[in-house]
Amino acid sequence: MAGKLLTIKEASILLFGDDAPPIYKRTMRLVRANCKTVNMGRAVFVSKSALKAAFDIEDDDKNEAGDIATHFDPDTQNIVIQLPKR
Repeated sequence: MAGKLLTIKEASILLFGDDAPPIYKRTMRLVRANCKTVNMGRAVFVSKSALKAAFDIEDDDKNEAGDIATHFDPDTQNIVIQLPKR
């Protein structure tokens, strides 16, 4: 699951163009049913590439969503998340 990670809010904007509460909940149900997710506390992240593969999304927006860079570490068999600095 390497690639850009999106929050569910960013995924709802990518899928439906809105992040209203009903759309957020719909996105959460769809993502949990069709994609692997990463949980960090209460935050849920999904790979942008997994969303594109599961829902056949075209690559229109390059920098709009998904600013959290990740990569797979073969030594530890883990996904390394590099969070943006505040």
